[in-house]
Amino acid sequence: MIIDRILSLIPHPVASQISDTINSHETHPDLVPFLSWHYPAVFSVLYVASLYLLPLYMKHVRKNEPIRSTLLDSFIKFHNLFLSGLSLLMVLGFAGEAFNVMSEVKGDNLSEMISSVTCDARDRMGRGAIPFWLYVFYLSKYYELLDTVFLMVKCKPLTFLHTFHHVSTLCLCWYVILQKSQLMWFPSMLNAGVHVIMYYYFYVCTLKGSSIFTPGCLNVVKPWITRMQILQFVADLLVPKLWLYFKYVEGHQCTGDYHAYLLVDVIVGSFLLLFLNFYFKSYSKGGKGKKDVKGE
Repeated sequence: MIIDRILSLIPHPVASQISDTINSHETHPDLVPFLSWHYPAVFSVLYVASLYLLPLYMKHVRKNEPIRSTLLDSFIKFHNLFLSGLSLLMVLGFAGEAFNVMSEVKGDNLSEMISSVTCDARDRMGRGAIPFWLYVFYLSKYYELLDTVFLMVKCKPLTFLHTFHHVSTLCLCWYVILQKSQLMWFPSMLNAGVHVIMYYYFYVCTLKGSSIFTPGCLNVVKPWITRMQILQFVADLLVPKLWLYFKYVEGHQCTGDYHAYLLVDVIVGSFLLLFLNFYFKSYSKGGKGKKDVKGE
């Protein structure tokens, strides 16, 4: 496992303890924090309430004057760089463990290798690195809600795409973890991969005045990030169909529940339509081309 190899380079008992925690992780709702339905429900209500209350405060108290603070600006830099780095760790964690699971398949049967990381009939991925990183991915969705707060205190416009994407992703991640839909490691890994680039882009955008900040280059990057997100959603819709194939065509005893994949189709399908609409309005000929990716 890639993360294990990285931790093995650290000559400290804590590194070994972290490795043991990852490899022995089991996501039990009664034992692991934030998996009760109250958490996504309460945070979703607070999030939606903030969409109305914080803009009112900015309008009537601050007279639409953005909050300018060195401490806040420094924290936003940290926030973006932290999420980029955490996303990279999740990509390495998912990919490394998926490779381990496939390598355990005897022989060179490609179908069995694919089944091992999509259907998971042996429940090999019910414990260890895959559920651990799915749980970390889920927790990161709470922290990402700060994206919206930063936009509001800086008096930046919010879009339905941005707010719907944040709150529905949080709820979706909670549901698929409860359903033990381990195949969701793949869409989660793709999302984390896009976020490595996207949050680093946000970080660079906060470095005005630095030699690394080049507006011309950033304008080129913006549409490519949206393209990557669109491709990610297409893959998110297609790859889970392998679970349906192995379960209902091949007759494997796959882990997980088809209701989770139906919910993925509905929510991710709506993401795809919203992002396509955003892309054509923003970057196609005649589009404004000036919208901030973070407005997504």
